[in-house]
Amino acid sequence: MHRSKRLSAILSIFLTVAMFASACGSDNEGTAAPAAATAAPAATTAAPAATTAAPAATTAAPAATTAAPAATTAAPAAAPSEEGGTLRVGLNFARSGRYTLDQRLYAGNNHSFFLYMLHAPLVRVNPLTLEYTPYLAESYEVVNPQQLSVTLRSDALFHDGRPVTSADAKASIEATRDNEAADLNNVNGAIAGIESVEVVDDRTFLINFSAPSILTMFELLVGPETLISPADAGAEQDTAPVGTGPFKFASYEEGQSFGFEKFEEFFDSDNVTLDGIEYINLEEGTAQITALLGGDIDFASDTGVEGMTALDRDGFVPSALTDSIRYLYLTFCAADGYLWSDPLIRHAVMYATDRQQIVDVLYDGLGSPTDQWFPVEHPYYDQSLVGTYDLDIDKATALIEEAGGPFTDKMWAPNPIPEAVDLILLLNQQWGPAGLNLDALVAADLVGDALLPSIAQPPTLPFDAGSMVIENTRSGLQRLLRQIKAGSIVNSCTYQNPEMDEIAAELAATAPDDPKAAALWHRADKILLEDVMIMVLAQKPSFVGYSAGVSGIEADDFRGATEGSFQFQDWTVG
Repeated sequence: MHRSKRLSAILSIFLTVAMFASACGSDNEGTAAPAAATAAPAATTAAPAATTAAPAATTAAPAATTAAPAATTAAPAAAPSEEGGTLRVGLNFARSGRYTLDQRLYAGNNHSFFLYMLHAPLVRVNPLTLEYTPYLAESYEVVNPQQLSVTLRSDALFHDGRPVTSADAKASIEATRDNEAADLNNVNGAIAGIESVEVVDDRTFLINFSAPSILTMFELLVGPETLISPADAGAEQDTAPVGTGPFKFASYEEGQSFGFEKFEEFFDSDNVTLDGIEYINLEEGTAQITALLGGDIDFASDTGVEGMTALDRDGFVPSALTDSIRYLYLTFCAADGYLWSDPLIRHAVMYATDRQQIVDVLYDGLGSPTDQWFPVEHPYYDQSLVGTYDLDIDKATALIEEAGGPFTDKMWAPNPIPEAVDLILLLNQQWGPAGLNLDALVAADLVGDALLPSIAQPPTLPFDAGSMVIENTRSGLQRLLRQIKAGSIVNSCTYQNPEMDEIAAELAATAPDDPKAAALWHRADKILLEDVMIMVLAQKPSFVGYSAGVSGIEADDFRGATEGSFQFQDWTVG
C-alpha cells in the first residue's frame, strides 16, 4: 500500500529506512444480570443425535494476488434474481498468514467478512448503543456471573437441512476453546474461561465459566467463538463448510477465491437480497483498486487512502468508514536506563503531538483524532478528559529540558502497518522542536498482531527499551486486557499497573450496558493518560470502494456483528 501523496508536501524531514518483505499475522463482555433477551420463536424442529468432532486442519495461505486477475472463478451456482445479483468482493483473506472457512479456526478480523455470511451469530450488537439483539438464539439469560443460558431458535437450520441443536453448539464452542488453547486460532482469549457447555435439551444449553465473566459472556455471544457448525463436522469444514447463515458454500479454488449462494431456508431469508457472494483473494490497495476499475470485482474491502482519489470518477464510489475498534496508537517500553522510563519524556510527547495533523497527513483528514479508546458518541467516552494534553510545545520543551534533553531515539515501524514510517516522520517533525528526534526501525517480519519482531538479525535496539507504532483491532474488554495483561502479545512493553488489573477484573463482572461499566472505562482512560505507557492517536478509517451498481449500503453495514465485519446480505448488484 502506498503512502499518502500529501506527505511529501507537508514533511521537510527525510529518513532512509530499509524496507523488507513481510509475512505477518492479523488481527473480539457485567452488576446484576440484565433481563433475558428474547426473539420471536418459530415452529419447533426435531434434533439429531449429538456427535463430537475433532478440530479441522488449517489451510496454508498462499500470497494474495497483487494484480487484478484476468478472469474470476465461477460465480456461485444460484441464478441471479432481478434485483439481487452476485457480489464479487476483493479481500486479502490470507493476510493473517493462513485462511480457513472453519469458524473453529478463526484466523483474524478479515475472516469476519465471510464467516458471518456463512454463520449466523447467536446475538447481534449495535456497538455504539450497546443494544444486544438475539439472532440465531431465540433468547439468552445471564443466570449468574458464572453461567449463561442460551436457547436456540426453533427454525434454525444448517445448510444441509439439519436443525441446529444444543449438541452442535456444545461441540463447536468447546472445539473453538480447545483450538485457542493450542494456538490454532485467533479468537478472544477469554474463551479459555469456559469450563464446560452443558446441554439442557435440544435447543437450550448452559455455558459455565470458571470465574465471574458477565462482560465476556456478551463478547462471546456476538463473536466468532460461538458460531456453530455441525457436531460431526470434521476437516472438510475447512474448504467445504456447513454453516447456519444467510449464505451457503458453493465453490472453492485454493488460494484464489470461494463463492457462496443464498440459503433459501435461512430463518431471516426475507431480509437477504443478494443471490450470492464471491470472494477473490487480492492484496489491499492497488490490486483491489485495479480489479474494481477493471470490472473484476464489485466491492474493494481495503483500497487504502489512495483509493479516495483513484475511485473518484463516474461509476465508482470511494468511502472512508470509521468503526469503534480501529485505532492507531504508540506504546512505550520503560526498561530501566532507557529513554521512555522517564515519565517527564512521556508527558512531553503528549503535549508535543498534533493529532489533527496526523489524521490530515495519514488519512487525508478522514479519521478522528483522539486520545481515548472510544469514539465521541460511545457511552464509554469521557468528555471530562478532553483537553488533558492540549498542544503546547513550550510545555513539552520545558519537560524535555527538565529530563536532561534534547534526545534522539528509535521507534519500531511494523511493516504490516503501512503508515508506520510516515507517522514516525511526522512525529519527528512535531517532537523535534521540543528536543526529541526519532529514527525509524522497520520491523520486517512480525508474528501475532504485528508486535513481536522475528527478524533474522538481532534488533539494533532491545525490544523492551524502545517504542512502537501499533494498530488496535480488538473490541470490548479485550481492548484493555491486551494492553495490560502480563504475557499478552500486545503488551510487548510488559506494562503493569495493579489498579488497571483491578479495573479489568471489575469490568469482567459488569454488564456492558451497566453505568458502572462506563465509570470503570473512564477510570482506565484516566490512568492511561496519567501513565502514558500507551498513547492513543487517532480513530483509524477503513478505505473501501465499490461500483455504482451496488446499492442498499448503510453505514451500520460496516460495523457488523463484531464491529469489524461487513454485512452484505441486504445489498444488491445492478
